[in-house]
Amino acid sequence: LLSSSDHKGGERLLAVAAAARLNAATAAPPIVPPLVELRRWRRGLRRDLQQLALSSDAWDDRRAVDPTLLAKHVGRTLFHVAHQCVEEVQDQKLLAAALLRIAPGLQTAQTTPPPKKKTKTTTT
Repeated sequence: LLSSSDHKGGERLLAVAAAARLNAATAAPPIVPPLVELRRWRRGLRRDLQQLALSSDAWDDRRAVDPTLLAKHVGRTLFHVAHQCVEEVQDQKLLAAALLRIAPGLQTAQTTPPPKKKTKTTTT
């Protein structure tokens, strides 16, 4: 039997493994390569994201990853893709679908708004 610390370690390991797959798939070159190379890279990106988002073989659907743990380990976004002057909306949607597939809790996760700044009041 697993102790509660083993269970948490397993969840962390699952989140790190999922994040590593997502990070590898979304590793975009920061400098736009020549057009031929860019097109080849974009085809690979789309293929990888489709597999992660849609393939039943990509993830174990019985084990959802804790969104908080996943967020701590996902280190990449498609930020550089937006600067390649190529339509990237479909790629962004595929990334979102992959994230929701592995951590469905992301869809219902509530964010805490930042604390309100205190304003100084003056008395006269």
